[in-house]
Amino acid sequence: MPSARPTLSGYLIDPAAATIRAVELDPTYFHRTLRRLIRCDHMERVDLDEAHVAYCDSRRTTEPVTGFWTFPAHGSRPPIAGRAVIVGNDSASMPGLPLQFFAATITAYRPVIIPFPTPSLSRGWPNSTSRSSTAPFGDRFELTASNWKSSAIVC
Repeated sequence: MPSARPTLSGYLIDPAAATIRAVELDPTYFHRTLRRLIRCDHMERVDLDEAHVAYCDSRRTTEPVTGFWTFPAHGSRPPIAGRAVIVGNDSASMPGLPLQFFAATITAYRPVIIPFPTPSLSRGWPNSTSRSSTAPFGDRFELTASNWKSSAIVC
């Protein structure tokens, strides 16, 4: 009878979707499994408290941020951008607290995109023969992430 492959459990946080879920980690390919779940090439370890760490993308702030999250336990920490996996502090153990604890404690933040009108390009071009019924600002909009909306994490 073949022996079962040992696995670890962790919690995958996706702030863009405002979700957290349990995931299986292969201890033989621990870092490879983490990079696949986080969707990155280079990871960073962030201590959350005495018993838990999060692995996240070390280049998470060099790309457009689609969401970030905070874990306020044991003092304030800077927010963590992007996906992350929470495991036990020694990286070889499962989280010591249940998924529901992290779901209730973590807050996810996603950008709020607010469109605002910009001047129409067709109105300012020389030799423009069209004087159609365009609005004063035309029909073009730019998107700006001028605000962040907090969300409860769903598991």
